[in-house]
Amino acid sequence: MEHDKRPYIEIYFENHEKLITLLDTGAETNVISYSIVGFLKLDNYFTPFKTELRGIGGKKSIIGNLDVPVSFDTGTTGTIVSFRVMDDNEYEAILGIKFMEDYGIVINVNERFIIVEKQESLVIPFVKLDQYKKFENEYLLKQVYRDFPTGLLDLHEAVLGTA
Repeated sequence: MEHDKRPYIEIYFENHEKLITLLDTGAETNVISYSIVGFLKLDNYFTPFKTELRGIGGKKSIIGNLDVPVSFDTGTTGTIVSFRVMDDNEYEAILGIKFMEDYGIVINVNERFIIVEKQESLVIPFVKLDQYKKFENEYLLKQVYRDFPTGLLDLHEAVLGTA
């Protein structure tokens, strides 16, 4: 079985939680799945609002924004990265072209690593997804939603109009 060759890297949040994210040169904006916001306990960075994002795959519903410090390892202070929060997303998180421009990201697809030019040419290898368990299991996602803080669930239902 051939593994996924797309450029996935690890990013870290202020609370030392790690997330595998896709670098997508075709995405103009950074997006993150709402289930991940709760799972990684980042709800205090979440600002709810409703809008739509248009792309090649059509329109997607945006339910808020997440402005959160992000770094490439647990030992450094992160800089604020803005994500659009989607209720349902094929990927847990995507970092778009603006993020790559801001950090001076150079992607080497043949050798499977990126260089972060604005951080002393830090070299970061791609993550092999076959070694990383993603949240694809529907049961696990239901567990994550069930374990969210009650206030966040109420907020989520209010934003989506399902209350």
